[in-house]
Amino acid sequence: MNPLVTLLTLAASLMVGFGAGTLETRPLDLLALVPLVITLLFPWHTLRYSLIPLGQIRAAHLTACLVDVGFGNDGPGGAAMVAAMALLHKTNATEEDLRWVEEQLAKAAPLRAAGLVAAALLRLHAGDRDGARLLLRSVELLRFPGSPPLAFRVAREWLAAEAATRGDWQAVLEHASRDRSIFTSRGTIFLGAAARRLLGREDAPSDEQLWALWLLAPARTRTRPLLRRALAARPVSPPARREEASNEVVSSDPLAAVLILQIQSWRDPDPTLEDLVRLGKAWDHALENKALERRLLVRSMDLGTHEGSKAIERLREVAAAQIAARAREKRLALGSVEAPGATVERAVKLLRDGMLAELEASCEALRYRAMEKRALPATDEWCEWLALRGLYEETGTIGGMGVRRLAWTRVRDDVCKLAVWLWNERGERTIAHAMFLWLLDEAMALHDTDAMELHRKNVACGWE
Repeated sequence: MNPLVTLLTLAASLMVGFGAGTLETRPLDLLALVPLVITLLFPWHTLRYSLIPLGQIRAAHLTACLVDVGFGNDGPGGAAMVAAMALLHKTNATEEDLRWVEEQLAKAAPLRAAGLVAAALLRLHAGDRDGARLLLRSVELLRFPGSPPLAFRVAREWLAAEAATRGDWQAVLEHASRDRSIFTSRGTIFLGAAARRLLGREDAPSDEQLWALWLLAPARTRTRPLLRRALAARPVSPPARREEASNEVVSSDPLAAVLILQIQSWRDPDPTLEDLVRLGKAWDHALENKALERRLLVRSMDLGTHEGSKAIERLREVAAAQIAARAREKRLALGSVEAPGATVERAVKLLRDGMLAELEASCEALRYRAMEKRALPATDEWCEWLALRGLYEETGTIGGMGVRRLAWTRVRDDVCKLAVWLWNERGERTIAHAMFLWLLDEAMALHDTDAMELHRKNVACGWE
């Protein structure tokens, strides 16, 4: 119900019920209505700064259900979201409280943006911080006409604040730099401004601007230390990258030189693609050295193994596996390197085969589950798709465009089947539409004309 209509109805009821004379003689009765009037006029502020911090789970849920807070077509999901927020603030929350919030979320079908935020907060309550982060990041994929801006504000603010607690100011800036509209809260804007100062960026705000943003943001007591730190920060020049050891450290022993580079790679917390290519070429140089081959043969004869000829091949496998593992760990585009050399080529093949096999297994599990109509809860369906999407994008990023095209042929049909099932039979049109949009974007990026035509039609089915 519109709060203005509710307020006018309440005023009319008061005039009829009390009468003008009664109102004059019983003014304290009117004071009892002040919290109700404030709630009707400022429902979100009442929830955010009163009921939620106090951990009033059921009161917050009831208020969100009865008053037009601004959750659009996701009213049940919004009510579940504020209940989950209150649950996080309740210091003595019980298992019964948790089950009650989970029941309210289960009733908020189909899954939309606010319901997805509620599911993420429940994972946070369970201690699954990584799972909560994944779901909150994915809220941006569910933006469509009618989506509640409050859900996006809560998601962005939590992500920015969580990144700030880890000192990941680049991530803070990423969350705060999206379109600064009704989808970004004042707290997130302040965190983004502080991040610009701490990163020494040229577009960092002045001291006066930073003070103003801090004064406009909530929770000023808790963010005061961050304000002081940001005010003390000044632009700094980026630190120079340390000099790498030269391949000529032991010019007469290529194996010793490459082992030095290998140790440096293990110790470096943030190696670059150029570092791995340099390491691969150093391995090529060492393993092509005839002197090394003779040394290994002589050593194997001394030991009586007679396997010196196999040692070189084993070293090639180990070197390629190490480079492949490092590239995947740091998501480095190893497959995009031109003229990489034999060791890096072998590492790319290991990555391609392994990741495509992993992707095929995930697609197969999804395909059979959809064919057998084995439904999961909407949040779990969304998480399964996010995992498959993440693996696909990781495969394309590391393996290069050729591997991305191979991965696309494995993914497109199975994801389409899942989205169609969710749309036609299960009524989960919001998450299905997000999948159709992703499929269309990928089809356009890879110039798959057949898939483009199909998914344009699916996307054109319209918003819910």
